[in-house]
Amino acid sequence: MDVVDQYVKGNDAYTAAEETRENGDLEVAIDHYERAADHFDTAYELAENGQARTFCYEARELARLRAEATRNKRDARSDFEDPNRFLAVPLEEFVDDDDRELMNEYEIRSTAALERRTRLPS
Repeated sequence: MDVVDQYVKGNDAYTAAEETRENGDLEVAIDHYERAADHFDTAYELAENGQARTFCYEARELARLRAEATRNKRDARSDFEDPNRFLAVPLEEFVDDDDRELMNEYEIRSTAALERRTRLPS
């Protein structure tokens, strides 16, 4: 498999994790995030240039951070009396400040890179 195949599989797993987490199934979301991180890691190892390696590295780290935050959120469920309030708390609240900052940076760069790749010529 090449780097693009692995990255696409990672992105598919990451998207599934986001959807599953938003629907409240944190256990399955954690599995999807971890699978995404594994695919991004393989893509990182297969990448042949610095820019591709950086992109894969940041995607892998974002998936790992979101898996950790989801795990922390799952573990904090008993601290909330109202399940609706629990689900409404942003995932970023379940990581420390440094990890929150990294998550935000990686998400911004990932979104910007995706927009550049998919933008139609004007």
